[in-house]
Amino acid sequence: MALEVLKFGGSCLSGPDSLPKLRERVEEEASGGWKPVLVVSALKGVTDNLVAIWERHVNNGIPCSALEVLSQHVEIAERCIPGARKQFMRSSRLLIERLQRMVSTWDYGEHTRAYFYGLGERLSARLVSMYLESYGIASEVVDTDSGLLVASGDPMNSRVDFTLSRGLRDAVTEIVSSGRIPVVTGFIACDASGMPVLLGRNGSDYSAAAVARLIGARKVVFYKDVEGILLDGRPVASMTFREVHELCSAGAKVLHPLSLEIAMGSGMEVLVRSFERTSFPGTVIRD
Repeated sequence: MALEVLKFGGSCLSGPDSLPKLRERVEEEASGGWKPVLVVSALKGVTDNLVAIWERHVNNGIPCSALEVLSQHVEIAERCIPGARKQFMRSSRLLIERLQRMVSTWDYGEHTRAYFYGLGERLSARLVSMYLESYGIASEVVDTDSGLLVASGDPMNSRVDFTLSRGLRDAVTEIVSSGRIPVVTGFIACDASGMPVLLGRNGSDYSAAAVARLIGARKVVFYKDVEGILLDGRPVASMTFREVHELCSAGAKVLHPLSLEIAMGSGMEVLVRSFERTSFPGTVIRD
Protein backbone atom coordinates (compact mmCIF):
# COMPACT_ATOMS: atom_id res chain seq x y z
CA MET A 1 0.00 0.00 0.00
CA ALA A 2 1.22 3.50 -0.86
CA LEU A 3 0.41 5.12 2.47
CA GLU A 4 0.58 8.87 2.96
CA VAL A 5 -0.28 11.11 5.89
CA LEU A 6 -2.32 14.26 5.28
CA LYS A 7 -1.99 16.75 8.13
CA PHE A 8 -4.69 19.42 8.46
CA GLY A 9 -3.87 22.15 10.97
CA GLY A 10 -6.16 24.55 12.77
CA SER A 11 -5.55 27.28 10.20
CA CYS A 12 -7.16 24.94 7.63
CA LEU A 13 -10.06 23.89 9.86
CA SER A 14 -11.61 27.30 10.43
CA GLY A 15 -15.32 26.60 9.97
CA PRO A 16 -18.03 25.00 7.81
CA ASP A 17 -16.42 26.12 4.54
CA SER A 18 -13.26 24.17 5.38
CA LEU A 19 -14.85 20.73 5.27
CA PRO A 20 -15.66 20.63 1.53
CA LYS A 21 -12.09 21.75 0.80
CA LEU A 22 -10.70 19.05 3.06
CA ARG A 23 -12.81 16.45 1.27
CA GLU A 24 -11.48 17.68 -2.08
CA ARG A 25 -7.88 17.32 -0.89
CA VAL A 26 -8.56 13.78 0.31
CA GLU A 27 -10.26 12.81 -2.95
CA GLU A 28 -7.41 14.32 -5.00
CA GLU A 29 -4.81 12.25 -3.14
CA ALA A 30 -6.88 9.07 -3.26
CA SER A 31 -7.41 9.46 -7.01
CA GLY A 32 -3.63 9.55 -7.42
CA GLY A 33 -3.30 6.03 -6.04
CA TRP A 34 -2.45 6.99 -2.47
CA LYS A 35 -4.01 5.52 0.67
CA PRO A 36 -4.52 8.67 2.78
CA VAL A 37 -4.30 8.71 6.56
CA LEU A 38 -5.57 11.98 8.03
CA VAL A 39 -4.12 13.68 11.11
CA VAL A 40 -6.20 16.62 12.31
CA SER A 41 -5.70 19.50 14.71
CA ALA A 42 -8.44 21.24 16.66
CA LEU A 43 -10.56 23.77 14.80
CA LYS A 44 -9.02 27.22 14.60
CA GLY A 45 -9.06 28.95 18.00
CA VAL A 46 -10.53 26.00 19.92
CA THR A 47 -7.40 25.06 21.88
CA ASP A 48 -6.86 28.69 22.88
CA ASN A 49 -10.48 28.77 24.05
CA LEU A 50 -10.03 25.60 26.12
CA VAL A 51 -6.86 27.02 27.69
CA ALA A 52 -8.77 30.20 28.61
CA ILE A 53 -11.61 28.18 30.16
CA TRP A 54 -9.12 26.19 32.25
CA GLU A 55 -7.33 29.33 33.40
CA ARG A 56 -10.63 30.94 34.43
CA HIS A 57 -11.20 27.92 36.64
CA VAL A 58 -7.71 28.08 38.18
CA ASN A 59 -7.85 31.83 38.76
CA ASN A 60 -11.53 32.36 39.60
CA GLY A 61 -12.95 28.98 40.53
CA ILE A 62 -15.28 28.89 37.51
CA PRO A 63 -16.14 25.23 36.73
CA CYS A 64 -14.50 23.74 33.64
CA SER A 65 -17.11 23.14 30.98
CA ALA A 66 -16.68 22.09 27.38
CA LEU A 67 -20.27 23.01 26.49
CA GLU A 68 -19.29 26.10 24.50
CA VAL A 69 -16.72 24.19 22.44
CA LEU A 70 -19.07 21.24 21.93
CA SER A 71 -21.84 23.58 20.75
CA GLN A 72 -19.48 25.12 18.18
CA HIS A 73 -18.82 21.70 16.64
CA VAL A 74 -22.50 20.73 16.71
CA GLU A 75 -23.39 23.95 14.88
CA ILE A 76 -20.80 23.28 12.16
CA ALA A 77 -21.97 19.68 11.83
CA GLU A 78 -25.57 20.80 11.39
CA ARG A 79 -24.62 23.37 8.77
CA CYS A 80 -22.66 20.81 6.74
CA ILE A 81 -24.67 17.66 7.41
CA PRO A 82 -28.45 18.12 7.76
CA GLY A 83 -29.81 16.46 10.88
CA ALA A 84 -26.37 15.77 12.31
CA ARG A 85 -26.97 17.03 15.87
CA LYS A 86 -28.00 13.72 17.44
CA GLN A 87 -25.32 11.77 15.61
CA PHE A 88 -22.56 14.15 16.64
CA MET A 89 -23.73 14.31 20.25
CA ARG A 90 -23.83 10.51 20.35
CA SER A 91 -20.30 10.20 18.95
CA SER A 92 -19.00 12.76 21.48
CA ARG A 93 -20.89 11.49 24.54
CA LEU A 94 -18.09 9.32 25.93
CA LEU A 95 -15.59 12.20 25.65
CA ILE A 96 -17.76 14.51 27.73
CA GLU A 97 -18.63 11.79 30.25
CA ARG A 98 -14.93 11.08 30.85
CA LEU A 99 -14.27 14.78 31.44
CA GLN A 100 -17.20 14.98 33.85
CA ARG A 101 -15.86 12.00 35.83
CA MET A 102 -12.44 13.64 36.12
CA VAL A 103 -13.86 16.99 37.19
CA SER A 104 -16.39 15.46 39.62
CA THR A 105 -13.54 13.94 41.62
CA TRP A 106 -11.85 17.37 41.83
CA ASP A 107 -8.93 15.99 39.87
CA TYR A 108 -7.50 19.11 38.25
CA GLY A 109 -3.98 17.74 37.84
CA GLU A 110 -1.81 17.79 34.74
CA HIS A 111 -3.39 14.70 33.16
CA THR A 112 -6.88 16.22 33.46
CA ARG A 113 -5.57 19.47 32.03
CA ALA A 114 -4.00 17.53 29.15
CA TYR A 115 -7.30 15.78 28.48
CA PHE A 116 -9.21 19.07 28.58
CA TYR A 117 -6.79 20.88 26.26
CA GLY A 118 -6.98 17.98 23.80
CA LEU A 119 -10.77 17.92 23.49
CA GLY A 120 -10.54 20.04 20.34
CA GLU A 121 -8.66 17.34 18.43
CA ARG A 122 -11.07 14.65 19.58
CA LEU A 123 -14.08 16.69 18.48
CA SER A 124 -12.60 17.81 15.16
CA ALA A 125 -11.70 14.21 14.26
CA ARG A 126 -15.31 13.19 14.81
CA LEU A 127 -16.58 16.14 12.81
CA VAL A 128 -14.26 15.39 9.87
CA SER A 129 -15.09 11.67 9.90
CA MET A 130 -18.82 12.32 10.04
CA TYR A 131 -18.56 14.77 7.14
CA LEU A 132 -16.60 12.33 4.98
CA GLU A 133 -19.10 9.58 5.76
CA SER A 134 -21.97 11.86 4.65
CA TYR A 135 -20.36 11.87 1.19
CA GLY A 136 -19.93 8.13 1.07
CA ILE A 137 -16.25 8.17 2.04
CA ALA A 138 -15.78 5.42 4.62
CA SER A 139 -13.69 6.60 7.56
CA GLU A 140 -12.97 5.87 11.21
CA VAL A 141 -11.74 8.04 14.07
CA VAL A 142 -8.50 6.96 15.73
CA ASP A 143 -8.12 8.42 19.23
CA THR A 144 -4.37 8.34 19.77
CA ASP A 145 -4.74 8.59 23.56
CA SER A 146 -6.62 5.28 23.75
CA GLY A 147 -3.42 3.30 24.34
CA LEU A 148 -2.22 3.66 20.74
CA LEU A 149 0.27 6.55 20.70
CA VAL A 150 2.35 6.25 23.87
CA ALA A 151 4.60 9.07 25.06
CA SER A 152 6.67 9.88 28.13
CA GLY A 153 7.90 12.93 29.99
CA ASP A 154 6.05 16.10 30.97
CA PRO A 155 2.30 15.41 30.56
CA MET A 156 1.95 18.73 28.71
CA ASN A 157 5.02 18.25 26.51
CA SER A 158 5.66 14.53 26.08
CA ARG A 159 7.76 12.65 23.55
CA VAL A 160 6.58 9.64 21.54
CA ASP A 161 7.87 6.20 22.50
CA PHE A 162 7.95 4.42 19.14
CA THR A 163 8.49 0.99 20.67
CA LEU A 164 5.37 1.24 22.83
CA SER A 165 3.29 2.82 20.03
CA ARG A 166 3.14 -0.14 17.67
CA GLY A 167 -0.55 -0.50 18.46
CA LEU A 168 -1.18 2.64 16.43
CA ARG A 169 0.47 1.09 13.40
CA ASP A 170 -1.67 -2.03 13.71
CA ALA A 171 -4.90 -0.04 14.20
CA VAL A 172 -4.28 2.27 11.23
CA THR A 173 -3.19 -0.58 8.95
CA GLU A 174 -6.33 -2.55 9.78
CA ILE A 175 -8.57 0.43 9.00
CA VAL A 176 -6.84 1.13 5.67
CA SER A 177 -6.96 -2.56 4.70
CA SER A 178 -10.73 -2.52 5.23
CA GLY A 179 -11.11 0.33 2.73
CA ARG A 180 -11.67 3.10 5.26
CA ILE A 181 -9.75 6.31 5.84
CA PRO A 182 -8.32 6.76 9.36
CA VAL A 183 -8.93 10.18 10.90
CA VAL A 184 -6.25 10.41 13.59
CA THR A 185 -6.19 12.91 16.44
CA GLY A 186 -3.09 15.10 16.47
CA PHE A 187 -1.49 16.69 19.56
CA ILE A 188 -2.69 14.07 22.05
CA ALA A 189 -1.28 10.76 23.31
CA CYS A 190 -1.20 8.73 26.52
CA ASP A 191 1.53 7.63 28.89
CA ALA A 192 2.44 4.00 29.55
CA SER A 193 -0.28 3.77 32.21
CA GLY A 194 -2.96 5.07 29.83
CA MET A 195 -3.26 8.59 31.25
CA PRO A 196 -3.77 11.43 28.73
CA VAL A 197 -0.77 13.57 27.76
CA LEU A 198 0.01 16.19 25.13
CA LEU A 199 2.87 16.49 22.65
CA GLY A 200 3.38 20.20 23.34
CA ARG A 201 1.60 23.21 21.87
CA ASN A 202 1.60 23.14 18.08
CA GLY A 203 2.56 19.47 18.39
CA SER A 204 0.19 18.18 15.70
CA ASP A 205 2.96 18.40 13.08
CA TYR A 206 5.03 16.22 15.40
CA SER A 207 2.06 13.83 15.69
CA ALA A 208 1.75 13.58 11.91
CA ALA A 209 5.43 12.76 11.44
CA ALA A 210 5.27 10.18 14.25
CA VAL A 211 2.22 8.52 12.71
CA ALA A 212 3.95 8.48 9.31
CA ARG A 213 7.01 6.78 10.76
CA LEU A 214 4.96 4.22 12.66
CA ILE A 215 2.88 3.17 9.64
CA GLY A 216 5.75 3.36 7.14
CA ALA A 217 4.18 6.14 5.07
CA ARG A 218 6.08 7.22 1.97
CA LYS A 219 4.85 10.80 2.11
CA VAL A 220 3.55 13.41 4.56
CA VAL A 221 1.63 16.44 3.31
CA PHE A 222 1.33 19.37 5.71
CA TYR A 223 -1.51 21.64 4.59
CA LYS A 224 -0.91 25.22 5.68
CA ASP A 225 -2.28 28.71 5.07
CA VAL A 226 0.76 29.56 2.89
CA GLU A 227 1.82 28.40 -0.59
CA GLY A 228 4.80 26.47 0.76
CA ILE A 229 7.99 27.44 2.57
CA LEU A 230 8.67 31.08 1.79
CA LEU A 231 12.07 32.69 1.35
CA ASP A 232 12.06 36.43 0.71
CA GLY A 233 8.30 36.22 0.41
CA ARG A 234 8.30 33.61 -2.35
CA PRO A 235 7.57 29.87 -2.16
CA VAL A 236 10.54 27.57 -2.68
CA ALA A 237 10.08 24.46 -4.83
CA SER A 238 12.39 22.16 -2.84
CA MET A 239 14.65 22.13 0.20
CA THR A 240 16.63 19.61 2.23
CA PHE A 241 15.67 18.61 5.75
CA ARG A 242 18.84 20.22 7.02
CA GLU A 243 18.00 23.53 5.37
CA VAL A 244 14.49 23.56 6.81
CA HIS A 245 15.77 22.52 10.24
CA GLU A 246 18.15 25.48 10.20
CA LEU A 247 15.23 27.79 9.38
CA CYS A 248 13.22 26.39 12.29
CA SER A 249 16.19 26.69 14.65
CA ALA A 250 16.46 30.35 13.63
CA GLY A 251 12.84 30.90 14.70
CA ALA A 252 10.92 30.37 11.46
CA LYS A 253 7.51 28.78 12.11
CA VAL A 254 7.63 26.31 9.24
CA LEU A 255 7.22 22.88 10.83
CA HIS A 256 7.66 21.53 14.34
CA PRO A 257 11.43 20.79 14.64
CA LEU A 258 10.73 17.31 16.01
CA SER A 259 8.69 16.45 12.92
CA LEU A 260 11.78 17.14 10.81
CA GLU A 261 14.00 15.04 13.06
CA ILE A 262 11.61 12.09 12.66
CA ALA A 263 11.50 12.45 8.87
CA MET A 264 15.27 12.87 8.38
CA GLY A 265 16.86 9.70 7.06
CA SER A 266 13.54 7.85 6.97
CA GLY A 267 13.14 7.95 3.20
CA MET A 268 9.77 9.65 3.48
CA GLU A 269 9.00 12.74 1.42
CA VAL A 270 7.58 15.82 3.14
CA LEU A 271 5.43 18.33 1.28
CA VAL A 272 4.24 21.71 2.58
CA ARG A 273 1.21 22.85 0.55
CA SER A 274 -1.45 25.53 0.58
CA PHE A 275 -4.83 24.31 1.79
CA GLU A 276 -6.68 27.00 -0.16
CA ARG A 277 -4.58 27.52 -3.29
CA THR A 278 -3.98 24.06 -4.70
CA SER A 279 -2.63 25.44 -7.98
CA PHE A 280 0.62 26.03 -6.06
CA PRO A 281 2.69 22.82 -5.94
CA GLY A 282 4.16 23.68 -2.53
CA THR A 283 7.61 22.88 -1.18
CA VAL A 284 9.07 19.37 -1.27
CA ILE A 285 11.51 18.48 1.53
CA ARG A 286 13.87 15.55 0.99
CA ASP A 287 17.12 14.18 2.42
